[in-house]
Amino acid sequence: MQVLSLNPKVWITRPGTYALGGWLLETEVGETADRGVWQTRLRYLQGPPVGDWACVTIADAKSC
Repeated sequence: MQVLSLNPKVWITRPGTYALGGWLLETEVGETADRGVWQTRLRYLQGPPVGDWACVTIADAKSC
């Protein structure tokens, strides 16, 4: 068993409203078999919850 934490980052170059959807996390569980060849045992896919419309609005600090 292994636990891994991911800390995604977003670089935004100009003010505006941005949707945070459209991401997909794929996890592959497997092992190295004979001759060092990777063999996938399980694969999991996870994306944003259905109906999730999260967004972020970036404002120019000079205009506030």
